[in-house]
Amino acid sequence: MKINRNMLARIYAKKYNISINEAKRRLDQMAEVIVSELEQGNDIMLNNFFNFKVRERKAKKARDLHTGEPTIIPATKTVVVQMAAPTKRRIQGK
Repeated sequence: MKINRNMLARIYAKKYNISINEAKRRLDQMAEVIVSELEQGNDIMLNNFFNFKVRERKAKKARDLHTGEPTIIPATKTVVVQMAAPTKRRIQGK
């Protein structure tokens, strides 16, 4: 099952006995802090949960599929998310 933001907020609210709106606010604040830090080039390491790292992809050569002409795909930044070992063990049931 896929859990979206609203469903996660309901689960969080029920577990910690807070309103759904308060749970949404907290989730949004956490997401904003994580994105803001990643924008600044900082890695986020949430022990026993996930690690978020900004990686730079180099520019690369490619071919235009329609014309066959060579083109350059520009360098970009991407976020890599890695599961921490305790989370991985828990999900795998070990």
